[in-house]
Order: sequence, then structure tokens, then C-alpha cells
Amino acid sequence: MRAASVIGQTHKSKSHTINTKRGLDYLLSQLRKVKSCGQDRFIACCPAHHDKNPSLAIRTNGGVILLKCFAGCSTFEIVSSIGMVLAELFPESNEFRKPLKNPFPAVDVLRCIKREVMIITVTAIRIVNGEKIEKSELDRLILACSLIEVAYD
Repeated sequence: MRAASVIGQTHKSKSHTINTKRGLDYLLSQLRKVKSCGQDRFIACCPAHHDKNPSLAIRTNGGVILLKCFAGCSTFEIVSSIGMVLAELFPESNEFRKPLKNPFPAVDVLRCIKREVMIITVTAIRIVNGEKIEKSELDRLILACSLIEVAYD
């Protein structure tokens, strides 16, 4: 069998399987504001929605790339928005490794919801001080609470 490699893609003739494995390095290269949070742990802006601050947690676990958008985007939406497929998040080998019990440490979750906590705090202070809250601010407060609830789950 002859294999040709083009931009991280391997196509083997006489095979019905096409391997488009690009992996973690490719994924990270497609994201904005990538910040390392430890070994094989990152946060970045989610490419599936208009993200101004990092809300996407990325880590590897047993060779699998794990993604969690704390704004609620699905893994499919995230990988599709950068031209990847879900299969590229998994190792090529058939070897199964037991995943970690908690794939996203609490510190990663806290980093992603830090802005939402600040929005809630500022709005609460304004309410306590008797300031009028606009509908758009109330909507943003509700969104912040929802995002924290998603992070909790």
C-alpha cells in the first residue's frame, strides 16, 4: 500500500478508510487566545461562537482530546467550525485507556467562568446600591448564571 501525506492527512490506496488525523497541535493552531494551564491542559476562545474571552477548556485524557465550551457549544460544533471531524479527537490505536474520573479539573472550570462571576458581582453591587438595571443587563446576568450552571454540571 502506498501512503501520501498532505497537510497532516494520510490517504492510503486500496483502503476504504481515510485517516484525517490532525490532533492537538492542529486544534490549538486554529484557536485564538490559547493559554496553557498545565501539562496537556489549555483554555482558548471557542471557535463555534463569537467568543471574546476564553470559554473553551481543552485537555487530553488517555490519548483522547477533550473539549468543553462553557458557553454551551457542542463538541461537534467546535470541531466542525475549524474543519475537523470528531474522529480526530481520538487516538488512532484501538487500545483503550481508562479515562480520568474528572477530566476537567476545577481550576480549569473556574478560569472559564471567571468573567461570568465578575458580571454577576458587578450587577449585584449595582442592585444593592439601588441603581436601575436595563433589560440587556438583566439578560446578560441571566446568561452568566446559566453559563455557571453549565460549568457546574
